[in-house]
Amino acid sequence: MHKSLWLCCLLLIVPISMLCALSSEPAVREAGRSIVQTVDTDEPIFIEIRAGQYSSVLANEVKKQLLAKGADLREAESDYFSAAQDSLNEHAFSQAGALKRLGLKQARLVLVEMELDWKTVEERGFLSYSSTRIPLYLFNIKQIALPSGQLLKLDSFSQQAKTGTDGQKAAKGIAWFEPMLITAALASIIYLLWTTQ
Repeated sequence: MHKSLWLCCLLLIVPISMLCALSSEPAVREAGRSIVQTVDTDEPIFIEIRAGQYSSVLANEVKKQLLAKGADLREAESDYFSAAQDSLNEHAFSQAGALKRLGLKQARLVLVEMELDWKTVEERGFLSYSSTRIPLYLFNIKQIALPSGQLLKLDSFSQQAKTGTDGQKAAKGIAWFEPMLITAALASIIYLLWTTQ
């Protein structure tokens, strides 16, 4: 009973660790560093990050790195937006006059959108074949002038998730059944050569 319970727990933990690959601190720090390198810090910056469940973690990391770089970060309150708008964008700024309320003539909106894709890694052995799907995070970074809404800069990059299976693949070598199949094939050939005239 206990062995099967441990096996079930192990089978649940492995997929969860693969899904949480971006939430690990080095991965978030690396993604934040790549985003910050593309951002121009010449004028006040508003940040909006659309990365699903990773939005708040990634936004905090990007803001920390931008503040360390000396950027002028601004936060907009919810009452600065019109009722029809539910996200931070140039229309909400121009409609609600948020820039005037904040005492700004112009600013820059940095919009980061993350998409999840999958990369297939194939491994071929002597008699075996395995295929592994690895999460690949695609980031699109738009820098938009406010209040005009002009697109100033567009960047993108991808980051492969660290799933922890790389070390297992390197240590695996050949599959357990391959030596037995090779031995059986060689024994069959030797037997055929020995018995045929």
